[in-house]
Amino acid sequence: MIKKVVYTVFFCLSFFSLFGQSESGGVPVFISDMRTHIVELQTSCVRRPTKVAVGVRVTFDSDLHDIDREVHPIDVELSYIEGYLEGRRRKGASPVIYRCESEITRKRPDRCIWRLCEDTIVRWMWHQPYSVIECRDYVFTENTKRWTFVVTLYLMPRK
Repeated sequence: MIKKVVYTVFFCLSFFSLFGQSESGGVPVFISDMRTHIVELQTSCVRRPTKVAVGVRVTFDSDLHDIDREVHPIDVELSYIEGYLEGRRRKGASPVIYRCESEITRKRPDRCIWRLCEDTIVRWMWHQPYSVIECRDYVFTENTKRWTFVVTLYLMPRK
């Protein structure tokens, strides 16, 4: 039991030191390349650890391909959430995909997770340093002003 606590504390400390902090109120900086971005959040939305893929569509003021210009978001919206929202995969079950809040028929945990993503992940995406994405001129084609970033969200139950 002590080992688990020590490992958890070590992971959390190393996780937060791995990402920088933006100028906007301690928002973690996790957009620096095109890999899937992993974020861990504690929440009362779930009773057991739950992994959710979150798609966030960002529209920019200029072309992402043009490395001579600094890009800034002009619109950020939650595109979808996908995962086994009850926290565990059931044999033969497919992950749930929601593309808008009105598709959600159950209140908990799905609606709570959607709102958490809207309040937290979308706010964080407004403050990411998109101009420092590695190899922007190779990753994005010309005239790319909109991109959907995928963030893997590990939701941990709040104790």
